[in-house]
Amino acid sequence: MMSFIDYLDEVARGFIGIIESQAGTSRMPTKDYGWENHRFANPRYRFAHVEIFNRDRFMVVHCCVFPRPDDPSPIFGFDVIAGESKVTGLFLDLSPTTLADQPPFMDWKPGGQRELPDWGRIFSRHVVACRPSSQDELRALCTAATSLLKWHIRRLGNESDGSWIMSGMQDRYCLQQRRNEHTTRAIRNILGEDLAREFITEVLFPTLRPTGTHRAHRYPALLSSHDVRVLSALASGIPEGGIAVECGSALGGSARVMLDANPALGHLHMIDPDYGTGADDLAREIDLYHEHAMPYHDEFGLYGYRGVREFAEGYIGNHPRVTMHGLASPYQLGWWEGQVDFVFEDSSHRNPQLRDNLEFWWDRLRPNGILAGHDYGVGCGDVDGTVRGMAESWGVHLNSDAAMWWVSKP
Repeated sequence: MMSFIDYLDEVARGFIGIIESQAGTSRMPTKDYGWENHRFANPRYRFAHVEIFNRDRFMVVHCCVFPRPDDPSPIFGFDVIAGESKVTGLFLDLSPTTLADQPPFMDWKPGGQRELPDWGRIFSRHVVACRPSSQDELRALCTAATSLLKWHIRRLGNESDGSWIMSGMQDRYCLQQRRNEHTTRAIRNILGEDLAREFITEVLFPTLRPTGTHRAHRYPALLSSHDVRVLSALASGIPEGGIAVECGSALGGSARVMLDANPALGHLHMIDPDYGTGADDLAREIDLYHEHAMPYHDEFGLYGYRGVREFAEGYIGNHPRVTMHGLASPYQLGWWEGQVDFVFEDSSHRNPQLRDNLEFWWDRLRPNGILAGHDYGVGCGDVDGTVRGMAESWGVHLNSDAAMWWVSKP
């Protein structure tokens, strides 16, 4: 009888064959970490990865396929850990990238169910997490996974959604997977601390937004340390007594950057629709697009607050130069009067709202005022094309540094 390890090696080779057989697939260069890692790119999806670790009668097979950031399709994930005659865990899921419910992907449930860890909330409610009790059950599950991969990969890239949520959900998936202590410990024991971190963050679960430097600054915001320096420099140039506006203030981290950088700022308007929803679910907000703030959970006690506004109010404090607006920009700001000196756009990254917002504030920007924004050059929504197109239509030079962009009004 074939050992579990030999059988799972066949399954993994089958996964590779399915992925490579898709038109447009190319192999991604991958550093040699001492075991097999096959990564693939395709115009119809972000990337696919098949990992085969076979050492000392111990086998791990990992397969993950990430959709494009604008594709609402789920993330295919398969993991199995086994010895020659025993499987300690098998996991199979189509993990959601939207809030929509999805139907089951299998019409039967295996036995030996395993309890999911705390970070496992990224999985769908149909996730298979079990210890197959026999080779027959293992074969049935691997056959189901193979069929699911064939079906799933063929439908990727056929749908595009205007929602901003998918890229955040993909990053959420990767960041939560990085919390798997068993995986982290095992890889660290083989590669050491630095190489293990590199493998996990760059090969296994790379995020769309860079995350490696977030602990280097003290602000609860989706900004790298370099982003913070750029925003600080821009904010410091606001004239004394000047008016600044931030769209998409969320936890208040970037607002605090501006306040710290310019003590002479006249007034800062923080605009975020979540500020008007009362006791909204802060944990859900973090899950959706603030998982990059995970390192701040302990430092700031995010889960101790009822909502985004409550946290931001406590974080900013009763600042005399700050007003918080629970409104969606620009659609609920028709009453706005007066010009401003600086606008930082970090709210909707999708049109038409992004375009409408930029036009609204450009019209209200004083001469020599700065219109700036975040998430440029990181594949986030409609940001790149819209910003470039609008700068050209206004006849101004587009500046960018790290993930920051800005233009100056003549």
